[in-house]
Parts: sequence; structure tokens; C-alpha cells
Amino acid sequence: MNDVRFSRVIDGMRFPLIYLVVVAHLIPFTVQEVTFPATGNELYVLISELFSHHISKISVRCFFFVSGYFFFQKCTSNLFQFAVLQWRSRFSMLLIPFFVWNIITILVIAVKNVLFEFVGLARDVEYVHVSKSTILQLLWTNPINFPLWYVRDLLCMIALFPFLFYYIKISRHFGILALGAIYLMNFESTIPGLSTTAIFFFSAGAYFSIHKKDLLHVFHGVKVIALLLAIAFLVLAVLANGEPNHEYFLRVFLITGVVSSINLFAYLEERNMLPSNMLGLSSLTFFIYVAHEIYIINFLKGFFYDLEIYENGWIKIVCYIIIPLLCIGICMVFFYVFQKCVPRIVDVILGRRPKKQSHIPEQVDEKLATNVA
Repeated sequence: MNDVRFSRVIDGMRFPLIYLVVVAHLIPFTVQEVTFPATGNELYVLISELFSHHISKISVRCFFFVSGYFFFQKCTSNLFQFAVLQWRSRFSMLLIPFFVWNIITILVIAVKNVLFEFVGLARDVEYVHVSKSTILQLLWTNPINFPLWYVRDLLCMIALFPFLFYYIKISRHFGILALGAIYLMNFESTIPGLSTTAIFFFSAGAYFSIHKKDLLHVFHGVKVIALLLAIAFLVLAVLANGEPNHEYFLRVFLITGVVSSINLFAYLEERNMLPSNMLGLSSLTFFIYVAHEIYIINFLKGFFYDLEIYENGWIKIVCYIIIPLLCIGICMVFFYVFQKCVPRIVDVILGRRPKKQSHIPEQVDEKLATNVA
């Protein structure tokens, strides 16, 4: 497989996927029933449910899949030596940002609420949540910066990778099919970090790497059936919103949606249609990933939701489009200001190697894992 081309495909996917992450957080996690849109409000419900609760979920699944692929890309016959190198590099690149950004979130919540109390305003729900939670809950079980559940689960996959390696090596595609069946049957572990989402998609990506499969070639061969299934099960999932069978439809869509997304960007890359300004943005996309939930997106939502005209369904649709763009724009401003003023601190909190080690090639999976795909 042409890993250089695949790396370019993933590089082109990074920013659109992080946009979907922001879109996923525009509405509450509770799903709403979708009806035929006869009014602006009903059309808003359809659009927001379609993107925030369905299409946007493809992003993190892609991150797990590609992280699994690149993690095992340079796996050697000396698994012990490979394990030592990977644990040393990956944990340092993942653990520091994971804990730092959770702690930053706690500190920002505390400072905001101290200021609120000083001027006579009530404390917000985030402060109440922090005050009633243990450190273990805030930093691991349910990360206070909740998008970091992805990094938590990825850390667990890295910790367990020798077991995954032998499982995939011995069972081959039968093992991946078994994990896929468990995922599709909606079985879930109660252990934080061991979600079937992480286990299946990380292992599926690892399978292609361990067994030296040409991923782009395989996906291209099933592009039509994958796209048709993705469309069909997306429709079924949206129509079944809130029903017991919704999650089953959704999971079929997500598997075929990951395949179709990679096929789409492979098509764009093959025809040189990937905008150059969307490439090489690993650090920026990770910053958006970890920073957007620290009051930025909630402030924007609160501002627009408090407008009198927001009750109009068509205005809701316009705000649904504007808010993620504004949120990403604000994050970009913060990123470039911090990058200019405190570059060393930015390196640390983003898990980047110091500049003096820049001669060491940074792998795409490290960008994907520590700088969010």
C-alpha cells in the first residue's frame, strides 16, 4: 500500500472531521423524534439530528481506525522492543495533554465561578458537577473535558496493544468480524476506556497494518455497496431516533460511513482536489478539539439562544450553521496567539516533540492520536 498517499488522504480529512466534532456538540445528547419537516422548527430538528447525532459520529470512529492502522505500521518482529518504544513515546504524547487539558478545564470552571460569585451571579452547572465529583471521575471515568474520552480510550488501546496484536495476528479477519459483531450487537463494557467503539475501530485499522493489506484498494473495491448501505442505514437510524433499534441502525451506518468517508477523500486526493490550506493542521485541529468545549461553544450557543428571534425555526438553522464556524474561528485565534506568545507551553499541552528533536519524523498516527487526527 502507498502509505504516503494514505497519509495525505488522512491529512485532508483532519479538518473536516474536527468540524464534525464541533457540530456534534451543538445540541444536547438526548435525541428527538424526527418528523416530516412541514415547518422551520421541524426542519431544524431533522438537520440537527442528522448531523449532530449521526453523521458527526463518523469523526471519532475514523480517528480510532486510522490510529490503529498507523500504530502497527512499523511493528517489528521484536515485539518487546517495539512495545517499549511505543509506550514510552505514545504515553508521553498522550498522557500529558490528557491530564493537562482536563485540569485546565477544572481551573477555568473554578475561576469563572469565583468571578460570578464576586459579582453576585449564581454558580453554573459545571461548577456543581465538579464540586460533586471525585478526582478519578473528573480525570478518567467521565473526563470533565468530555471530548477527551477518545484519548482515554486510545490510551487503553495502546496499553493493551500486545494482546490486540496477537489476537489480530492469529485470528486474522475472523477476529475482526467477531469484534464487529459484538460492536453491532451494542454490547458495552462498564470499564471506562474499554468501549467497543475503541476496540473494534482501533483493531480494524490495526488489521490492515499487521497483515499488510492495501486499505485504499480494499475500500475502493466496496465503495458502491458501502455508500449504499451508509445512506440506507443513515435514513433508518434517523427515522428510528429514540426507538430501541436506533443504535443498531446507527452502528451499521458508522462502519459503512467510515469506509465511505475514506473513499471520498481518497477520490479527492487522487484528483488533486484536496485544498492545500486543509493540510498540515494537526496541532490546530487538536487545539480545537480540546479547547472548544471550555465555555467557547457554550458561550456562543447561549448568546444565540437568548435572542428573541431564535424561536423561529429558520433562524435556528442559520445559527446551527454559524455557531461551529464562529467557534472554530475563535479557537484558531487563541491557537495562533498562544503559538506566537508561548510556543514552548503550546508544545507541551499539545503533546508535540520539542523543536530540537524535529529531525525525528512525526508519524501521521501520532498526529492523529495526540493532535486529534
